Amino acid sequence: MKGRIFNIQRFSLHDGPGLRTTVFMKGCPLDCAWCHNPESQSPSPEPVFQEGLCIRCGTCHPFPEEAKAEACPTGARRMLGRDVEVDELVEEVLRDRIFFDESGGGVTFSGGEPLLQAGFVARALAALRARGVHTALDTCGLPALHLPETAAQADLVLFDLKHMDGPAHRRLTGVDNAEILEALSALGRVHPQVRVRMPVIPGLNDDEANLDATARFVAGLPGARLDLLPYHATGSAKFARLGRDYALGEVLPPTPERMEQLAQRFRNHGIQVGGLP
Repeated sequence: MKGRIFNIQRFSLHDGPGLRTTVFMKGCPLDCAWCHNPESQSPSPEPVFQEGLCIRCGTCHPFPEEAKAEACPTGARRMLGRDVEVDELVEEVLRDRIFFDESGGGVTFSGGEPLLQAGFVARALAALRARGVHTALDTCGLPALHLPETAAQADLVLFDLKHMDGPAHRRLTGVDNAEILEALSALGRVHPQVRVRMPVIPGLNDDEANLDATARFVAGLPGARLDLLPYHATGSAKFARLGRDYALGEVLPPTPERMEQLAQRFRNHGIQVGGLP
């Protein structure tokens, strides 16, 4: 069975315990305005252009768009997205096993959205667990139909929670959140290790009503663990390479003081808070 990935990032520190190798799957059902991996959203391979690497040699000019990357001598033009077999991917990430063993790390599947390729991801997770590797799944919970079988193969589930209000969630991500909240509630009842991850986007999801609703919801989950992830604009350069506009150019990252204020607010609800810088 093949899956489509767009990157393998080694020595990740924020996708689970220890040093981790994170596999980024191609394709996502959401369209978040702040996405820091916009190259993950389309399930298809897509061309990117990094102007700073271009030497204006003209080598690519005679070729159609899909062939320009292969012709480019500097890597300024690339195609993002490659297909791999389960065994091929497992072999590739196991090259980092010494770092997993020394640090208590492992492999995390992220994206994009791993559940869009649930069969492939579940098999890869199972193969890694069979070899004693700690596994993690980073997901938005959609398609929810595939969450139970895939999460069952992960030692840890990192569940992204963007906004509690349905219309606001649809406005910010392109989809309603009812199925997401239902999936998270159900998973929290059966999986021993679920950590909710909330991106903090100033002016978009850090208002009083959403903070209170999020606190009530997370406090009702077994374990009540929440990672707060401060917004950053590093994805804007990736939007530019894809020839797309970045909608949040005027949004500034939250200050450390603001993040600590929010963390204390959630702690007051009995929630264990992590993810702070």
